[in-house]
Amino acid sequence: MEMIRFRLKRVEKEENKDLDASKLLGSPVFPKNFLKRNRIGSNYYFLAQINCAELPSISPFPSKGYLYFFVDINEFKAKVVFTEEELEELIEDINDNFDREICGDPTCLRMEFEDGGEGESGVFGDIDPNIGLEGETEVEGKVVLLQLDAYSLPEDPRPLTFSDFGLRDGYWVFLIEKDDLEKGDYRRVELIEVGY
Repeated sequence: MEMIRFRLKRVEKEENKDLDASKLLGSPVFPKNFLKRNRIGSNYYFLAQINCAELPSISPFPSKGYLYFFVDINEFKAKVVFTEEELEELIEDINDNFDREICGDPTCLRMEFEDGGEGESGVFGDIDPNIGLEGETEVEGKVVLLQLDAYSLPEDPRPLTFSDFGLRDGYWVFLIEKDDLEKGDYRRVELIEVGY
């Protein structure tokens, strides 16, 4: 199944109606005590919030609920948490202990999904054979939860950078075993960085 592509749109100020939207960075909205219950400490960088209801229903990917993507900056590992709980807590300063600049200014980047859209950033689908993941990890039996291209901002020629790490030239790909996905088990999601 082909990935659902998305474009990123810079949002200068998040409105209340956008708080539960799919986005990179910005201010996530979590269920009560979410960070503590999921052992998400200060070494985890909040990367993305995906509202699964904004996407077409594609089995076995979730069709409702929220996926949250974090990166452990000490070990460059993924932590992905899924929930269908009611959202209660807005965290406006989640990445304040990091240098939050992206392409020169702190921002929220709204994900706008496009069926059959162009570009290399996407969610929920088979691994793109064109990006060369086969040389980086074993791909058999895995699918993509999130794929980010360094040059995802069409109006900005600079690559996405997060704090003192980030996408310089290439992709970040979050992979999950199909069996884990079908069980709703996101504990072993793998984060791979691939250069162009």
